[in-house]
Amino acid sequence: MFLSCEEEINNEVGTNCNNISEPIIGTWQYFYDEYYNPDDNEWFGESDVQCCIIFNSDGTFEDLNGGTGDDSTIESWQNLGNGTYRLNVTFGALNVPFDVEHDIEFFCFDNVVRYSTIASQSSNNAGLSGFQYLHRENYNWQSCDNIPFNSL
Repeated sequence: MFLSCEEEINNEVGTNCNNISEPIIGTWQYFYDEYYNPDDNEWFGESDVQCCIIFNSDGTFEDLNGGTGDDSTIESWQNLGNGTYRLNVTFGALNVPFDVEHDIEFFCFDNVVRYSTIASQSSNNAGLSGFQYLHRENYNWQSCDNIPFNSL
């Protein structure tokens, strides 16, 4: 008997039947934001310890901080290849859906991720571009030397 499993996903380890790992699957903790200020030509950073974002193997994710920082949201994600992920998000008072594509870089044996971001208008850094950093749950990011911070 021959069994085909081209699209099956192993939920426990985040791999498909061809043993291709999907490194984003798991629980991630926000820990650092950094932004570039072109007026000063300087990078600056701030610790941003927030709760979690959980990427599931079924293509959904849950941001436990939610769009307003006080509740959770459940949305979907897709790996577009070459380190680019599309996050399908519903955000804002009008619950307007939109897609965000992030180039996500993995470091420290896939235990730390970095992606580019622009600070929201409600932030002290409104409109500045930079990076947001997350570590895999229960991983000590300070034990890794190859995270390419611009501001530390």
